[in-house]
Amino acid sequence: MSAGNLLEALTDNLVVDKTKCIFCGKCAETCILDNIRINRAPCSAACPLGLNIQGYVQLVARGKDDEARAVIAQDLPFAQLICRICDHPCEHACNRCKVDGQAVNINGIKRYLFAGEKMLPLECAEASGKTVAVIGAGPAGLLAAHDLRKAGHAVSVYEAEGKAGGLLRNILPVWKLPDAVLDEAVGIMEQAGVVFHYGQRIVDKKALDDLSQRYDAVVLALGAGGGRKASIEGEELPGVLSAFRFLMEVRAGGGQKLSGHVVVVGGGYVALDSAQAAMRQGAESVTIVYRRTIDAFRADAEDIAKARKQGIKFAFTWAPVKVEGKNGKLALSCRHDLELLPPQCLDYPDFKADEIRSIEADSVIMAVGQERDSQLARLVGDVTLDPVTLQLGDKAIFAAGDMEHGPSSAVYAMASGRRAATSIIRLLAGQDMFYGRQYAGPYVDDFTVDTGNAVAIPRQTGLGHFCTGTGDFTETTQYLTEQEARDEASRCLSCGGPTGHYRNCWFCLPCEVECPQQALYVNIPYLLR
Repeated sequence: MSAGNLLEALTDNLVVDKTKCIFCGKCAETCILDNIRINRAPCSAACPLGLNIQGYVQLVARGKDDEARAVIAQDLPFAQLICRICDHPCEHACNRCKVDGQAVNINGIKRYLFAGEKMLPLECAEASGKTVAVIGAGPAGLLAAHDLRKAGHAVSVYEAEGKAGGLLRNILPVWKLPDAVLDEAVGIMEQAGVVFHYGQRIVDKKALDDLSQRYDAVVLALGAGGGRKASIEGEELPGVLSAFRFLMEVRAGGGQKLSGHVVVVGGGYVALDSAQAAMRQGAESVTIVYRRTIDAFRADAEDIAKARKQGIKFAFTWAPVKVEGKNGKLALSCRHDLELLPPQCLDYPDFKADEIRSIEADSVIMAVGQERDSQLARLVGDVTLDPVTLQLGDKAIFAAGDMEHGPSSAVYAMASGRRAATSIIRLLAGQDMFYGRQYAGPYVDDFTVDTGNAVAIPRQTGLGHFCTGTGDFTETTQYLTEQEARDEASRCLSCGGPTGHYRNCWFCLPCEVECPQQALYVNIPYLLR
């Protein structure tokens, strides 16, 4: 406070020690006059599961790893699993990119914290006497089941396959997520009383109606459909493979053995996974063909660089037109799709807009996306999905994951499962399902960020196993050392923090008294304290 008088004090009297603050928001919750707001770091705002990312990253920078794990555990079960599969939208929003173009390795810090750590048991509330059926044991279904059981409800999960996990079990490569990690998470839930019914496929409205009569609420989390077709000529030729089917067979320990040159068509993680799987299945060389530029490729630059290090090549700006069989091989014809390319492509000296390119291959893998399944309409008919509660019509049936918004990442599916579980928890407790859910919280997302104190340390990526080629399915997750984690966390700009947003403080002090870190001090004029 610049001193002077009471009016000046009212404008700037909150003093926050950012070396202590963990940005938990407790001060904003306890502010009687609703004065305090949290300038929310963009990483935290971008997290689908609502983690206090700034808080745990700063705790790691301070050497307080146990406290950082506790902050994560408040919102995130099975961190050992999720840190292996997260597509980290937090990093895409990170303000550090404005300094040196490299986001803080937030997911890497989380992996560091939980490397070698056992998953915590699920502690449940007192039994409510209510029952919930979750249909589908993929990412959305698993998190919904977790939260519902934690709230004290009896939860039964119905899964068509022989094990839980959905795409995490059936599609995601084992070198990214070993079965043992997924098994540990499922085992924790079983120990807490979640009952899994395997080989149970709910195929029609009659089967769903039967479940809804036996349970107090139902979550539909069946996931999306299979791989989408590219809709090009020659797609049905021998040697042209569906990425989803190929990855499923490889994950199951089989899969077609490959040789020679393999071409993968697609522009995301399924294409990358397919290319890396092809190398492990015997391909001598692999090229990923994508119709847009590298900037539009839906994978992180680090993952693209790792694929290149493995020997995988990329052909950007080429759209597939047809596949032909020729002399026992395949030929993929491509052209430029000018509607999908940025205008600057036309300015490249060697760019020919009408050029046709033929790429020879021994096998072609189509990784062009995932179909949105029609299961929802088949099971519930023409009913409206409420965008806030995820309730379907007026029955106690809720959609989650891909059934809500179509194919997406595992973490977004988990967030959807949590939203459905929250609705059911409120419904079964006789509470309003809508109350407060469209309120974003006491946050301010538009504020000035000081980048002047950024430390000059390059992004730390850690080390992991590097694939040696055919038959090598060892996990490749990269882990930071303790020093690398400290250095990486110190790159964080610590953007956010509490602020006296409305400047109407009357020195009542609950914010200061309730701060768990003693990081906030209310500057009171004239020594009224």
